[in-house]
Amino acid sequence: MNLRTTGLLGRGVSTNAARAKTQHSSRELSQTLYDEFDVDGVLYASRLTSAKCVAVYDRAVTGKLVSTAVNSLSLHPQLTDALNSINVSIEFDP
Repeated sequence: MNLRTTGLLGRGVSTNAARAKTQHSSRELSQTLYDEFDVDGVLYASRLTSAKCVAVYDRAVTGKLVSTAVNSLSLHPQLTDALNSINVSIEFDP
């Protein structure tokens, strides 16, 4: 279910579910969606960065999602650029 842009307003849901500092409203909404509707997850915007996010419910995993080979994140060629783009640095203890 797409809850980005007008997704919440179009369904009459309080914007607290997407923008409140605490997660109570969003967790309550997610639980209601899980319990009352046949959805496999939700698309939503990050409260802090407005980045696109996805939450996949457990029922979507079996028979609907397919896994692929796992690669080490630390070896990904774009990791440094991605971390720099969100002002994250990693410090190692000597």
